[in-house]
Amino acid sequence: MSRSFWMKAVLGALVILSALMAHATNAVVAGDTYVSSSTPNTNFGDSSVLYVNAEEITLLQFNLASLPSVTTASQIGHASLCLYVNRVIASGLISVQPAMHNWTELGVSYSSLPNLGSQVATFAPTVSGQFVLIDVTSLVQSWVSSPSSNFGLALKTASGDVILDSKESTETSHAAFLDITVVSQGPTGATGATGATGATGATGAAGATGPAGPGGGQVWSSNFTLPSSITSGMSSNGIVALPSGNGGVASQNVPAMVLQVPQNCTASGFKAVQFGAANTSTMQVLLAEGSDSAVATGFLTAIELSCTLTANSGGFSSCSSTGSASLLAGQLVTIGAFDFSSLPDFQNARLVVSFVCQ
Repeated sequence: MSRSFWMKAVLGALVILSALMAHATNAVVAGDTYVSSSTPNTNFGDSSVLYVNAEEITLLQFNLASLPSVTTASQIGHASLCLYVNRVIASGLISVQPAMHNWTELGVSYSSLPNLGSQVATFAPTVSGQFVLIDVTSLVQSWVSSPSSNFGLALKTASGDVILDSKESTETSHAAFLDITVVSQGPTGATGATGATGATGATGAAGATGPAGPGGGQVWSSNFTLPSSITSGMSSNGIVALPSGNGGVASQNVPAMVLQVPQNCTASGFKAVQFGAANTSTMQVLLAEGSDSAVATGFLTAIELSCTLTANSGGFSSCSSTGSASLLAGQLVTIGAFDFSSLPDFQNARLVVSFVCQ
């Protein structure tokens, strides 16, 4: 036989061997949230976005059930953390650190933040609207070696300011995941015969009722594009009313843009972010409460929480309020934007506002 024939045969065998030795799988995110030092007792587990900045730390948990049950650490050839960067407000180095004890998506807050281990990776996103991949092979290998140590990971920074998609995002819906390459598994064996069903065991005694957990909070948010019809002749202050919930369209002086408070609660963690406003103009963003639908147009006399947003020449900027407000069951609330220093600069700008009611 010719040398060419043998070379082709060897290359074909290597391709088949490679296919048997490695395959990729994704580990889905099981829990994601962020905590804030400015509101240390607030949980943000329902938020559609995740913040990473000097005050806020993002937490992620992953389910490794997609890995074959016999997988060992040495068979994890590579693992990448895949994140979707929704917005980069300020670029800076972000560290990836393992969480050292358990936490829950709807229970954790800054005051109950788990201890964090040593940094395993860093990255510094600079472009909005794209995925980033971070090598976390050693961390995933440690979780495979000791599954009980898998409490997820944290993303924190001292100088950066970015917004990531959470699994609750309804706008871009790019949840985080782990891309894992498994090597040397070999071909799947034949499925064995199903064994006989064993007898049903006796019902055990009911356990004692555990202590009541901490009270959770509901995240309310508005996510709208301000109308192009904002003009200096619209009214003296340029009032725009937004409902304080997901969905809908921004409107001008529409009394129906309100939501009813279902039960007494305390509003806190008020935060507003704008994308795309021109120059360095300013506007006031507020949460207002009233007893009838006129709160949407008359909210200047019913302000509960507010902050001042300063534009960043077409970029991103944010503001927040560290205060809290008591909202009463049956009252109507709305998000308002007013007192624009230059109304045309905010035409078609994106405004995201959120707060927690607990």
